[in-house]
Amino acid sequence: MKKTDWGMEIIRVTDGYKIRYTLDEADAIDETVIQDTDDKLKSGEELLWFVIDQFNFGGSKYDDWRLQVCRENNNGTLVFQGDTYSRRGEE
Repeated sequence: MKKTDWGMEIIRVTDGYKIRYTLDEADAIDETVIQDTDDKLKSGEELLWFVIDQFNFGGSKYDDWRLQVCRENNNGTLVFQGDTYSRRGEE
């Protein structure tokens, strides 16, 4: 990457995701690993939250609109992540 570029590379590895990224004008490339767990959706959620946080797509609770990661079960109930999962409206 050029010195003024910023970006992210996500690589699926055997037991999770490896993320290489640079988000400032420094030449440094940071790297993090998100491990798979028994919960098959957990590493995918963590990956999405990492991208949202790094690029500041999440906004704040005062913004009119922001992105969130949620789960949907087979009957259509949406479940949002807080400290623990709870049904929408019980946060």
